Amino acid sequence: MDDDETVEVAPDYHDTFYHHDRLYHVVSVNSNTNLEPVDEAEIARLENCHQIFYMMVGGHLALPNVDRAGRVRASSLRRVLDCGTGPANWAIDVANAYPWCEALGTDISANMLPPDWNWPDRFRFELCNLNETLQFGHDVFDLVNSRGVAGGINASRWPQYVRDIYRAVRPGGWCQMVETHFTAQSFNGTLPNDGGLSRWSTAYMDSMSRSGKEPRAGSQLAQWLTQAGFENVQSQAVRWPMCGWSDGSGREDDAIRYDIGLSSEENISSMLSALAFYPLTVLEGMDLAEFQLLAEQARQEASNPAFQPYFWMYVAIGQKPRPSRRRH
Repeated sequence: MDDDETVEVAPDYHDTFYHHDRLYHVVSVNSNTNLEPVDEAEIARLENCHQIFYMMVGGHLALPNVDRAGRVRASSLRRVLDCGTGPANWAIDVANAYPWCEALGTDISANMLPPDWNWPDRFRFELCNLNETLQFGHDVFDLVNSRGVAGGINASRWPQYVRDIYRAVRPGGWCQMVETHFTAQSFNGTLPNDGGLSRWSTAYMDSMSRSGKEPRAGSQLAQWLTQAGFENVQSQAVRWPMCGWSDGSGREDDAIRYDIGLSSEENISSMLSALAFYPLTVLEGMDLAEFQLLAEQARQEASNPAFQPYFWMYVAIGQKPRPSRRRH
C-alpha cells in the first residue's frame, strides 16, 4: 500500500461486543480472524507477554540484526513491519529505540492500540487482515516481525502468507517469526495426562484445528520460510516456563528460566482464559461453569512448580537473498 493511500472503513468497523465479561471485536470474530478479547485485561496481558518474550531472547527486538556484541546494527533497520501488532508493543519499542527507523504495525483491529497522541513520530498503523493478500509492494521492509498470529491465520493460508512477507522484504532483509505450541509439557514428566492443564491443551488445540487454524504452526515456520525463498533460515524451540521452577542444575540458563517463569505465572493464568474462552464456550458449546472449572484446574497446575510445566515457543528467522544470490 502506498504511503499516501488512505482506505476508508465503515463507521461500524470498530464495533465491539461482550461475551459474558470479555470484550471482543465484531469484525475479527465474524471473520474468524481473532477470537481473543480486545479489552484492557488482554492489552495488559499482551504488554506483559512482550516483556517476557524480550527476556526469553536476551533482550533483543530485532533477532537477526544483532551483532556478536548484542548491538543492533544501526544501518540495517530503516523500515520494519509488525504483523498482527495488537497493542503495538514491539513496533513502538522499535520506533523508540531506533529513531531513524520507520515502524508500521498492522492488525485487523485498532481497538488495542494506545491513543495516537502517545505514538512515536515514526510509528504508523494500518488495518490489515492477514488472511488476505498483504497489500505491500516489493522490497519494502528491512525486517518483518510476525509473532503470535497462529490463532488467526487460516491453516491453508500459511505458505502464501510467508510468500507475501518474502515479497515485501528487501533483498538482504529478514523475517522473524514466533509461535507458541500450546500443548502443555512437563520438564520432569509429572504433569498428569488427565489433569486440568492437559485437558485444557487438548480442548483448545482441537478447537483451533476444527475452526480451520494450524495450532502447531511453530514447528513448521522454518519449512515455510525455506519454501518461500528465504535463506540462512534458523529455527529454535525455547521452553516457556509457566511458573518459577528450577531443574536443579545450578546453571545460568536455569536461573534465567526461573526468573522468566516467575514473570510468566500471572500472564499464563490470564492467558488460559483469554485464549480459550470464546472457542470453547461458543464454538464448542461448553457450559460456562464447566469452562471456569477447567480453567481453574489448569491454572492450579500451571502455577505448581512441582510439575515444572512449560510450553514450547518456536522462533525462526530467514533472510531474503541479495540480487546476485537469488534463486531462479
